[in-house]
Amino acid sequence: MIKAGYIKQCFLLPVVLLIALLSQPAFAQERIDLTLTVFPRDLNKEVKAGQENRLFVEVRNTGTEELTRLRFASTRPAGWVVEFRPAEIERLAAGDVQTVDIFITPERNASQRGFSITIIAEANEVRRVTDVFLTVTSPSLDFVLTVTPRSFNNEVRAGRENRLFVEVRNTGTDELKGIKFSSDEPRGWSVEFRPGEIERLEAGRLQTIDIIVTPEAKTTRGSHVVTVIAEANEIKRVTNIFLTVKSSSFWPLLGGIIGVIAVAVFIFIFMRLGRQQ
Repeated sequence: MIKAGYIKQCFLLPVVLLIALLSQPAFAQERIDLTLTVFPRDLNKEVKAGQENRLFVEVRNTGTEELTRLRFASTRPAGWVVEFRPAEIERLAAGDVQTVDIFITPERNASQRGFSITIIAEANEVRRVTDVFLTVTSPSLDFVLTVTPRSFNNEVRAGRENRLFVEVRNTGTDELKGIKFSSDEPRGWSVEFRPGEIERLEAGRLQTIDIIVTPEAKTTRGSHVVTVIAEANEIKRVTNIFLTVKSSSFWPLLGGIIGVIAVAVFIFIFMRLGRQQ
């Protein structure tokens, strides 16, 4: 005859096992998830029309399983270009974070107002989406000219090549193309730029140009003005160079030679006359 205690134990064992399984902590179960965070975290991020603008998205694996082949896509206004670098993350372990570059190029004629694009990330049948709010601004074009040496009156010699420099700095937010140079100088002077044109100058960059100034040999001593003109992208910038002309050292040298010859002739005549007496 089966004892009542044995029957009770057989009945309670499955119940105990079921309770033990149900009481396992939730984190022991497998979970797939990820989050997206776009930087900079400003509510309205500024981007330049017609230019490549760089943002970042931080991808964090918040699940308990490895993510594989994490792919990115976007929805954007017509004419815009959005590129992810890298375009795919092969593997992202649980708890790991990786940053992806987002290059956004609004169309050149995009109006100056707010837009939004949607960033999409998919992996392991999980899809996450985040919206990015952007404010389009038009790129500005501007540059400045700075002549060196920076002395108020730069000294130059008549009849000789004199080297000065002009620093061209792109102070705008867009690239400058085809910067051409010209000058307005006194009659008979020569002004040459080396190089005579800058093909491209990126925003924030600078380039130095040589200016070879040759005053006319007969230029009178004193102050003179040469005007340097630079033009690019329908922008014109002008700066004046004040120059103090000194006589070429050739003339003092020639005078000295003539003086020496005159003295030599005088001595020669004096000695000859002395012998004759």
